[in-house]
Amino acid sequence: MKRFLAFLISLTLLALCGCGGNNAKPSGVPSAEETAEESSAEEAPEYAIVFYRFYADEADRMAAKVKELTGKEIQVIEYDQNSQMPEHAVYIGEVTDGVGNELCRAARGYDYGIKPQNGSVYIYGGSRDAVTKAAEYFMSEFITENGVNTDTEYVYTHDYPLAGASVCGVPLSEYTVVYSATTNEAKYSDAANEIKQYLKENADFTPSVVPAARAETTYEILLGSETGRETGKGLYESKFEYDAYRIIIDGTKIAIVGGNACAVWHGFLALCGAVAENGGNIGETTIDGRCRLVKVACVGGSITEGSNSKDPDKTYPNFLQKMLGYDYLVKNYGIGGYSVVSTDVHAYTKHWKYTSSVKFVPDVVIWMLGINDGNPSQDYKAWEGTNRREKYIQSAEMMFSAYEKVNPDVQIFVTLPSSLFKSDVWAEWKEWGARVEKYVIPLNRELAEKHGYPVIDVFTWANDHPEVFHDGLHPEDDAYKTYAKRVYDEIYGVIKTPEDLG
Repeated sequence: MKRFLAFLISLTLLALCGCGGNNAKPSGVPSAEETAEESSAEEAPEYAIVFYRFYADEADRMAAKVKELTGKEIQVIEYDQNSQMPEHAVYIGEVTDGVGNELCRAARGYDYGIKPQNGSVYIYGGSRDAVTKAAEYFMSEFITENGVNTDTEYVYTHDYPLAGASVCGVPLSEYTVVYSATTNEAKYSDAANEIKQYLKENADFTPSVVPAARAETTYEILLGSETGRETGKGLYESKFEYDAYRIIIDGTKIAIVGGNACAVWHGFLALCGAVAENGGNIGETTIDGRCRLVKVACVGGSITEGSNSKDPDKTYPNFLQKMLGYDYLVKNYGIGGYSVVSTDVHAYTKHWKYTSSVKFVPDVVIWMLGINDGNPSQDYKAWEGTNRREKYIQSAEMMFSAYEKVNPDVQIFVTLPSSLFKSDVWAEWKEWGARVEKYVIPLNRELAEKHGYPVIDVFTWANDHPEVFHDGLHPEDDAYKTYAKRVYDEIYGVIKTPEDLG
């Protein structure tokens, strides 16, 4: 095994720095430099990893890194100001020993560094994320097979392109972000919190974020038209195309309105770009623009609709919108109890949501139908001895054709839906589930293969996660987030991107 001059060794950290000489020496005879190094190593101070309470994971990863390189176990200690700490340590985060906390306080939000002082080494940053990055940098650059240089100080200064930016001469940091309500899947509240994070990273301040119901303040960035303020009043979502936005700077109010929260988010980015282009300050103006959004239609039954959820915002399409982000516009076209076969009493193609989903002209369709076609409580949905299989194929292909007609480049994902699980709600759950597995799953797979559509296999996953389906059929509340994550994982890396739209 290669010799490793370890920084962390034998339940402690041993400060060493390997310095190889170039002078020739007789074979087998240690040089003066080697003798000095060995003497220094024997007398080197011992170190431990000490972490402030937020950074246990970072400390454990650091210890694991050393064990990986040396095979040695490392002492890891949570900082406690009331306990005796080691004489020498690598401190991670805001330790209140007169050095660590002060270094963190002095650093701006995303600045971080590594500083040797008083016989110890301090890993610090202006925020939790910054400290984590400092710890990662320490592990990648300071712990190597050639040893660790404990005398080197490292400082990273984050670039804040909007630092000191202003609107109408007022620092942007004085503005409060105010968001309106919406029935769309993309929420202004989520966009507001994204703006908060963006300004933290790019302008070195964290704005207040409040709903429109809060009392009006002097300086406001208004998201959406339903804010009760004069600026932007009357410019409802319905007055804009889905990808359009308008920025209105009127005195001390900045209104960003548009077709939805995704477009408004892109409007905010355009505002930041305009501020930067004007030397960090912009006056009263109105800017109209458009962005590139991938339109995603979630087509399905009660699971898509969000049955069982006490909160109307807790549906799989709503959670999927958050996961995909603001380059995607997700719409929920789910309706409970509706089936594929067009001759059924409650056929999906007979409902206005189907018509709306086609008029949406989606770029992506997540087709999640078939469960209701297996319902044994409705006699007309019998499969044995009927032509339901042929009707199912014909009806599904009619839907596919409708989406392809309005958008020849549409991407259609065919879902293999979940089965049913033991339930006190659905008396015939066992027979229902058996029909889904016997008829619907193979048919959906066959249709996908025939048309070259990608498959979302919820069925296999659901069989290992029956706990997600609270009544044996539907998720409930936050369980829809788990369900959405499964869909997201299946389409990630496959779903179209804005660049694919041409």
